[in-house]
Amino acid sequence: MRPSEAILPSATNRSHDWTRSRVVVPALLALGAVVVLPLDFVVGRWAAAGECPGFFRELFEAVEPFGNGNGVFYIVLALLALDWGRRRAIPRILATAFGAGLAADVVKLVVERTRPCAYAFDGTIWDTFGRLFPLTGAGSGGQSFPSAHTALAVGLAVALAWNYPRARWFFFTVAAVVGIQRVTGGAHYLSDAFFGAAVGWVVGVFTLHTGRLAAWFDRFEAEGEESLEQAEATESRKQAA
Repeated sequence: MRPSEAILPSATNRSHDWTRSRVVVPALLALGAVVVLPLDFVVGRWAAAGECPGFFRELFEAVEPFGNGNGVFYIVLALLALDWGRRRAIPRILATAFGAGLAADVVKLVVERTRPCAYAFDGTIWDTFGRLFPLTGAGSGGQSFPSAHTALAVGLAVALAWNYPRARWFFFTVAAVVGIQRVTGGAHYLSDAFFGAAVGWVVGVFTLHTGRLAAWFDRFEAEGEESLEQAEATESRKQAA
């Protein structure tokens, strides 16, 4: 038995697990974004003022790379070093993580929202939202909605959990801490983090479970498994001879 076989469920079991969460989880996250809107000002003002205790700020910031490209790069290198037999899963992991971050960036070009660190908190929560389709005109300070770091972190967590389900709660916890860091650092409001998480999960649905892209990745990874099994069978015959 290869190491990866000991920790990976069958594709059927993974699909069964995802059937229950592919719609419910992103819907709950999007609903959460709406529910926490009244808290955006309170938490955003507190974070922008730098009120988060230093110990927790440093703790959260240490996890932040899980939500950016550099972190993904090092995680992928670690996966290749530790589980070379699953190397064909890497393209799907990369597509899910970076696809989630890119999807969030696209939404930023459609909805302008001023970041907590750039807002004076002299209006209402709706005053943080600006015009539609600002494209790049809003600048970084007007690209608060949604949190691309959180989207990427959730996309990465979903893809890692798909491949290594025993550690799924660790991956999801780290992704949640990334979202917390984006809020406590004054870069995003609570609702931005929730909606970013929803975006990351939706992208994961289309790369892992539903549609042509997921089906293509399934075939690509299955071909790798078949090639590995054939190589092992050939090696076994050589040893027996």
